[in-house]
Amino acid sequence: MCQDILEMVASKLSGLNLSQQENMEELNKLRLASSPLPVLSSKVTEDERFSAPDYSAQALRGLRIALGKADAQWTSPQQEEATVAVLKCKMDVCVYLRTGAGKTVIGVIPALTEGGQITVVILPLKSLISDYKRNLACMKVRYKHYTGEEECRVSGHHGLILVSGDMARTAGWCQTIGRIHDVHTVQRLVYDEGHFALTSEDF
Repeated sequence: MCQDILEMVASKLSGLNLSQQENMEELNKLRLASSPLPVLSSKVTEDERFSAPDYSAQALRGLRIALGKADAQWTSPQQEEATVAVLKCKMDVCVYLRTGAGKTVIGVIPALTEGGQITVVILPLKSLISDYKRNLACMKVRYKHYTGEEECRVSGHHGLILVSGDMARTAGWCQTIGRIHDVHTVQRLVYDEGHFALTSEDF
């Protein structure tokens, strides 16, 4: 493909009012740009390798912490892929998995493996909140449930915050999450049962 591009550029250059020497200089520049970068030294390669986060290992470590099993494995390649994408935070992630395939743990793993960063889970149904609380208790994951009441104020010391869809639209929540973000990093928002945003008239 690189050769095709060079030939196309050469054809373009031939139509310009440039000398042959200037054409050759431009082509040489393009060949250099399209060539693989040289390895400067083995030390640079080692440094770069160690500085790059291993999201797959981080995801698996979080899964095993959440399930309390040292040999826990993914239920599917899709579950692993989604978890890694959520940890990277490079793009929006939409996860479609069957019931019981481990969607909940995907949003929980970051709270177990990231220090000083916050994951907010927005839940549209009261039954979902109850399910989350039960699952988090089984996984022994610390969290805070924002209800808007004074005794349930969140401080950001928990890596995982639950909030209902109704509460997430209130001014009190906006002020709270803004205050937390001033001190900690609100890294991501997780919407469970995200189709409610499209199918529910009062969501």
